[in-house]
Amino acid sequence: MTVNAINAPQAPGVAFRTPTFGFVVTDTTNSNLVYVAYQSLAGDYDIYAQRSTNGGASFGPAVQVNDDPGARHQIFPTIDVSNHALHVAWYDFRNSSTPDNQALDVYYSCTNCNGVSWPTFDASTRVSNVSHNPECRMFGGGTAAFHGDYNELDAFWNGTTNIVHIAWADNRDVPAAQCDLSDDPGPPTNNIGNRNQNIYEATLHVGP
Repeated sequence: MTVNAINAPQAPGVAFRTPTFGFVVTDTTNSNLVYVAYQSLAGDYDIYAQRSTNGGASFGPAVQVNDDPGARHQIFPTIDVSNHALHVAWYDFRNSSTPDNQALDVYYSCTNCNGVSWPTFDASTRVSNVSHNPECRMFGGGTAAFHGDYNELDAFWNGTTNIVHIAWADNRDVPAAQCDLSDDPGPPTNNIGNRNQNIYEATLHVGP
């Protein structure tokens, strides 16, 4: 396997970073099964997964994980495996109502679970109960938007069901004044709103 370094530019003050690499996990029930998930980097960003059946020496075709019907972006996948089930969570803009992509949520899907098997993924489930604005200018003296890339997923099989814990960075508690959608960073505001991004968590019970 060849791994190439990728360095994607970021617009200061008006953008937040997203990963340009894949996330890899090995099936705990069969070490020959290796999964990788990643976001596409062109057009309508989507989440894709691929599977290897030979320990990562080669991978099969890409399968789209998210099932939204529109052209909104899906970014930042995080993955885990439990009892042969592949779990994927990601940030999702599908609930935005304007071109500014002002509404960000967390969604989840799985395969080899709930009666479906690879390469089919179960219907996407909304995990977050409130959409939040990812453009909040909390940093750089109130001039820079930054969205925490700290979403994580951990899953385990308890003998009956898959217990899936999903954690993510969320701007719902940031003061509204720090969440304008202007492309102009504006003047410094002495860090008003700084550190008001919080971490939220949800637990899912997923069948085999």
